[in-house]
Amino acid sequence: TLLLCTCDKTQSFDPGALQKAAAAEQVVAVDQLCGKDLKTAAEHLGAGNDVLIACGQQAALFERLGEDLYAETQHAAAFSTLDIRDRAGWSAPGARPERLR
Repeated sequence: TLLLCTCDKTQSFDPGALQKAAAAEQVVAVDQLCGKDLKTAAEHLGAGNDVLIACGQQAALFERLGEDLYAETQHAAAFSTLDIRDRAGWSAPGARPERLR
């Protein structure tokens, strides 16, 4: 599962392209993954699939959330974070990232 966040609608992305690039079974996009949509992260971290959270800035928050879930249920999905905001979120609208490969 790939969890995407618009950072309170300050960035946009192509969920389909990111799903393909991450080889994710599903993509869930929200506006405040570290705030009002934190329950979405908790739901997916409590499930059985590995989770890729596209937010490196709040990695410590998601780490604590995973620890809390494990303490409560003795289960938490494996997850990693990726910082798309600083790595790609500020690129120009006409940017061609394929030339970076």
